[in-house]
Amino acid sequence: MSTPSPQSTLAPIAVPMGFATQLKAVKDEQREQGEQADNIVAAIKALQDIQREQADRIATLQLENSYLRAGQDMQLNATQNIVREQDNRIAALELENNNLRADQEAHNQTVLARIEALEQHIEHQNVRRKEAVATLLNIRTMHQDAANAFEIRARDIQPDDLEGILCVHGTSIVTVLNHHQRALAHLSANSMSVPTANFVHGAARGVQRVGPPAYARGYQAGYYCQAHSQLFPCRVCGQ
Repeated sequence: MSTPSPQSTLAPIAVPMGFATQLKAVKDEQREQGEQADNIVAAIKALQDIQREQADRIATLQLENSYLRAGQDMQLNATQNIVREQDNRIAALELENNNLRADQEAHNQTVLARIEALEQHIEHQNVRRKEAVATLLNIRTMHQDAANAFEIRARDIQPDDLEGILCVHGTSIVTVLNHHQRALAHLSANSMSVPTANFVHGAARGVQRVGPPAYARGYQAGYYCQAHSQLFPCRVCGQ
């Protein structure tokens, strides 16, 4: 017969029921705590992942924000430059407009002054034309006056006084020419001092008058009022 092994002869340890239950409860509690720890670790890892994602998003947003700020600053500077240029252009245009208005006003005043001067000149010319027409219509009377003056001067001429009759005849011609010149002087605006014809008898002695004057002393040189440009008698001063 074989002898039994020592293991088979050992009797199992008797564990009280209360202790086994407690041990099982402790193991279950440890298992639950391990599961909770695993859950906590997983939650912490998830939170760390979320924080990492949030940090990445924050960095991305900060970069985008910096780009947006830079773009906004550039747009603001560009807008300010455009506004400044527009202000300068508006100021230049206003200055040019004011200068144009001043030039236009000065030009208008000049044009109005010239128009007024032309109207006055035309009115003066019309008056002088009417006076010239009236004078030319009355030229026959002036010729008759010249003929009477010639007759008065010729009374004292001797039958053989050729020089005297030539002087009288020349004076009569000069009188007629002066009448025509004064009549035509009304047609000229610058006829205040119209030269009169003079009869010269002898180059050395110059102009000589022969015989008494044909007109009264009230007549002026050339029978013309130099002060008012009027034929005798002057309608302004009566002389």
